[in-house]
Amino acid sequence: MPTLVSQHPDIVVIESFAYNPYPFAEGALTTHWLRLASIVDTIKEKLPDAKIVIAATIAPNEQVFGDGALNWDQIGKAQKVRTIKNYLDNAVGFAKGEHLPLADAYHASLDSADNGKLAYINPGDHIHYSDAGRALFANVVANAIASNRLLE
Repeated sequence: MPTLVSQHPDIVVIESFAYNPYPFAEGALTTHWLRLASIVDTIKEKLPDAKIVIAATIAPNEQVFGDGALNWDQIGKAQKVRTIKNYLDNAVGFAKGEHLPLADAYHASLDSADNGKLAYINPGDHIHYSDAGRALFANVVANAIASNRLLE
């Protein structure tokens, strides 16, 4: 598979890495922030004309997280969902702090109880996107590109 840099994209979307994060321990969010910064720095160095968007993916749902695939107890689900949300919040904060365009599907996918809306979550594993979740994410990214005039 060719490298991203070799493809010379006009726009690079960097996703939050929240669902497959570093182990959550002291300093984990700082490490996450620094790794996002390193990715941005590399893109700016190797692709100076490329526009960068930071994307925060859909929210997890603590009540059903992993049901059908992981089948964790409620404590395990709650811990994993808290970790994912911490990384999602960190990615949002990174985009804002670095003044980069943000495609925030995370907040757009939360319900009134601060859980991921089930309509956006795959009912087979309760982790990945449903078709509606993929559509939401795509629309949020497209809107971020358009509202930040990245195609001009």
